[in-house]
Amino acid sequence: MTSTGTLYDAAGAARYWGEERLDGIGTADHDAEDAAVLNQGKPREISAAYAQWETDCLHAMLPDLTGRSVLDLGCGVGRILTWLAPRASEVVGVDVAPGMVARARARVAGFRHVELRVGDMAAVPAPDGHFDQVVCLGVFEHVPAAHRRRALEEIRRVLRPEGELLLELNNAESALLCEAAGDNPHRTGEQFENGYFCELVTAGDVLSVAQEVGLRETDRTANPFYSAVRHAASGDPEEDLPGLFAHARALDARLGRGRAMHRLADQFMVRLVRT
Repeated sequence: MTSTGTLYDAAGAARYWGEERLDGIGTADHDAEDAAVLNQGKPREISAAYAQWETDCLHAMLPDLTGRSVLDLGCGVGRILTWLAPRASEVVGVDVAPGMVARARARVAGFRHVELRVGDMAAVPAPDGHFDQVVCLGVFEHVPAAHRRRALEEIRRVLRPEGELLLELNNAESALLCEAAGDNPHRTGEQFENGYFCELVTAGDVLSVAQEVGLRETDRTANPFYSAVRHAASGDPEEDLPGLFAHARALDARLGRGRAMHRLADQFMVRLVRT
């Protein structure tokens, strides 16, 4: 990959995520899809544990979704849609990559109240004030700051008054993530010729912009124990990764909201409300 150093190319990103990233993965192999999207090239257990942390956060931080309308913004191959679909009355998944949308649509084909749309998070294809809840997980690190601001403005636009956003951010202040030079050498903050973009995100900066556009933080949790196991496993793989991640999961559920541990976390999960 070669960095372009030019303005962000959403069409290039769509091609990368919907084609190159998924190249060679059968459409029925959902576990492989998830691993390719979450932690490409890492042991499958790392992706499974990460997805479980996300699911734990969804259970803990989302309200009862009965009768509610939910937008999954940056839905990818539909990992989160499969959790939302049995719980909400209306679910819309939006992603910039047609190839990902096609796979997501296949995963939720049995749910008539789930709709998939191709669209950019900076121009969400939805009317004003339509959704009770927006979920946006693992996306902001893959778009530059100006795109993130526009996405936050769009999220506020499509949320009803007092509607909520559940937002996942990676952590530029993580001691583990910042020191793991080989973890993702392409996390440079510049877009490559194949369309890939990734960078570390400073949560304080994103949440300051969110406040400016009318989204107020109400809750935050993190995954320091998952992160510790992940980085240890990357350097010296253990035989019992599922067991280690199980212990980490329990500790993150109990202690993830403690701000003292957040400097060790790779990710935050933040709940915000439209003011």
